[in-house]
Amino acid sequence: LWGWLWEGRSDEAQWAAGWAGVISLPRVLSLSADNMVSLESAPELKQLRGTHQSVIDLSILPTSLMRLEGIQGDCLEILAELDPGEATELGIGVRCAPDGTEQTLIRYDRLQGRLLIDRQRSSMSEDVQRDIREGPLPLAADEPLLLHIFLDRSVIEVFANYRLCMSSRVYPSRTDSLGVGLFARGGSARIKTFDVWEMGSIWTIRHKQGEFI
Repeated sequence: LWGWLWEGRSDEAQWAAGWAGVISLPRVLSLSADNMVSLESAPELKQLRGTHQSVIDLSILPTSLMRLEGIQGDCLEILAELDPGEATELGIGVRCAPDGTEQTLIRYDRLQGRLLIDRQRSSMSEDVQRDIREGPLPLAADEPLLLHIFLDRSVIEVFANYRLCMSSRVYPSRTDSLGVGLFARGGSARIKTFDVWEMGSIWTIRHKQGEFI
């Protein structure tokens, strides 16, 4: 399955850019053992993985966004398993500026059983949308939060617990809005595993006899 990702900026900004909209990454649908639809990214995307970094067994305290030092970028694959612990809300921040003026939060609301992509501070530009998108994701008791996130410039695609996929667009105005962090609210949570890969281009471009193929 492929999706179509709408723009998140004004008509004027789209005309200035010269293009609008983009196709999502390919998604694989299957039936789980309990006959529910299972969603995950196409396994071929692993071929794009580059430099790898990981964090394991780390507490997430209920404070401000905890930046992960040395982990940053706008073309990343993130695979995280989080234990909600006592937190009522937890998640991951991406495209974060050093001072927090720009950041997009992928939030899990444990009380409501919903996953949210919070774009309220995603950009300082007046030409882009700044809102919250959400979808249902009830977790069973002691079920970890599994987030598989792909960042590709303005695109964010999130696969959660193999049963929800959400996509959105963000347009940070700062060139240093590249940071990644974690947060918890209402109590502590824990990182079980957190893997990050820099993503290579999906295109192979060869130059031959003055033409691009």
